Amino acid sequence: MNTETQASPLLQRLAGLPHSSRFTDNQIALLYNTGCNLFDQGKYKEAAQLFEVASFYRPLATHYLFAYGLARQALKDFDSAIPILSSVGLLWPQDPRPSLQLAECHLALGQTEIAVNMLHLAVALAEQDPQYQALQSYAERLLAAQTSSSGQAKQEAS
Repeated sequence: MNTETQASPLLQRLAGLPHSSRFTDNQIALLYNTGCNLFDQGKYKEAAQLFEVASFYRPLATHYLFAYGLARQALKDFDSAIPILSSVGLLWPQDPRPSLQLAECHLALGQTEIAVNMLHLAVALAEQDPQYQALQSYAERLLAAQTSSSGQAKQEAS
């Protein structure tokens, strides 16, 4: 399946919408870079606002959406972060980062079973690309911690 052919008509329609030309690509990139700087300074709310605008005006630039999801997660707004990061996972199916971030959100919400599934996915995807070796190690440590804590809970219940 050729995704370029499928995306092309969609890109053409999006480019024709009135809001798509409100900002130039350079202006959107500047919003994103400013958001990254704010995020690095711990100003997650301000960063989230800029990432939201960037992802609205460039909906197919997935890194803007991913940054928005990360900012929502950093704000501990996990219920908002989950659908955003899930969308990124659908758009970047071979990238383990959205799965790892989703696992962290689900862990924070006490949804261990879902988190473990996401961690397994993150590890499996990270194994396919050496650039994600550190991510894989981290996901494996989180997975081991969940496995050992669920094993302890089962022993205590017996």
